[in-house]
Amino acid sequence: MLCSRSRALVTSLVFLATAASGVVLADTIQATSTQGAGTQAAPHIYRISMFRAVPGKFRELEKLLTATPSPGANDGDLAVVFRHRQGNEWDFLTVEHMGPQATITVGNTPPQPDSPFSQVVGWHGDTYVAGPPPDEFRKALNISGTGAPAGVYIVGDYTAAAGHRGALRQVLDKIAEETPGRSVLFSHVEGAPWNFLTIQRYDSWQQVAQDEDKAIAEGKDPSADRGLQMREHLAVHHDTFATIDAVVGGGSR
Repeated sequence: MLCSRSRALVTSLVFLATAASGVVLADTIQATSTQGAGTQAAPHIYRISMFRAVPGKFRELEKLLTATPSPGANDGDLAVVFRHRQGNEWDFLTVEHMGPQATITVGNTPPQPDSPFSQVVGWHGDTYVAGPPPDEFRKALNISGTGAPAGVYIVGDYTAAAGHRGALRQVLDKIAEETPGRSVLFSHVEGAPWNFLTIQRYDSWQQVAQDEDKAIAEGKDPSADRGLQMREHLAVHHDTFATIDAVVGGGSR
């Protein structure tokens, strides 16, 4: 996938073959909807990865992530590389479309411990999520072709309080309805401790400020405040302002 890194999967996987010399192990991840029956398109699998650079190696990591990534399993898939501006501790976040399902394969050749990637990454984590079809994803983030748009994005990750995951999802869906056509919500399948990740698009920093000023001026009734409603169901929540560094088309390396 992105660059020549090894996958740091720490979740328990059910392999379709047994481990032996020269045998390839494989696991297939299938996206399943958490919504009720309706007319919505079936969810697709994405891989979301967060990266923190070794001190002094930010530019080197940025170059590796944006130079020759190889997203997805099929031609036409895409990867989006987000760059941190303000917020959480990651420096880069990548979103890779994998298709309606994704197959992980592990050969008998171990990853190289001293690859260029390993020398510039302090830590990283991979998470498989269910999200919208790629056309809907592109439209919401204003991605056309492989050019990086000039917008600003708020990336939020959410961990629900025990027993509150469904209620949190309902609130996040209502929040997304307030910014129609420019929000994407991903639901955890395998990986990180968070349950949901959202990406909300703004066309400029000025639009961010305008929306905040409008919310303050309206003086919303606390009973209708989505932020307060969300806090009733949260254990952990982070927001990060980010811009897009690169959008890369699919195909295998």
